[in-house]
Amino acid sequence: MVYVDLLFSIAIAFGLTVVQGAVFLNLGLRFPAVSLFAILVGGTWGGGQLMVPMGPPLWGVTWLSLFVAGFLCAVVSGAILLLPHAGSVRSMNRTGRHHRAA
Repeated sequence: MVYVDLLFSIAIAFGLTVVQGAVFLNLGLRFPAVSLFAILVGGTWGGGQLMVPMGPPLWGVTWLSLFVAGFLCAVVSGAILLLPHAGSVRSMNRTGRHHRAA
């Protein structure tokens, strides 16, 4: 059972990585595909195991809980990747404008 869950998690994470990669490339941004895939596999499988089983079983796996966990992990990782660089965030004042270099 664990191996079938893991295979479903890999398939779901691959699909979400492809969709997220298409969005990032459409925006003209680069993204770490292999790292993102590894994070999504772990998040999908771990989150799917912790959630209450949802959806119809397919080969003994309730795949909807895996998909929901993977989707949430993809949204959070996408939001983190879209944040501006840490240096530019620290150099902003309270109004949201950048300080001039002295």
